[in-house]
Amino acid sequence: MRYNNFQWSGYDAANPSHQVLRDFLILDIQENQTLAGDLLQHIQQLQKGEEEKAGELTFGGNLFLCTLHQAYATIDLLQDSEDFGEPKRYPLVELNIAVSAWLRYLQGAG
Repeated sequence: MRYNNFQWSGYDAANPSHQVLRDFLILDIQENQTLAGDLLQHIQQLQKGEEEKAGELTFGGNLFLCTLHQAYATIDLLQDSEDFGEPKRYPLVELNIAVSAWLRYLQGAG
């Protein structure tokens, strides 16, 4: 697979939440640098307290739905699956690190 070596600082391949976040970036954000940049911009605005649409900001694709909240984000599976369980929750700091790494990876610096 083309993205086998993608990871970010603190990534743990054995952590199911990290696997979901990685899959969200690879499968839903894909190689769309504009979408990844928009997501990163909203994350950073939330971290600075400059974003007023917390809870209303969603990014999704074919498989996942990412919702940005004031201090965290959730990623949920768009299709029903008992194996997935509850939506995965991520601190904005962690999401910032992962999305930034994805952008660098897409730009060839990963």
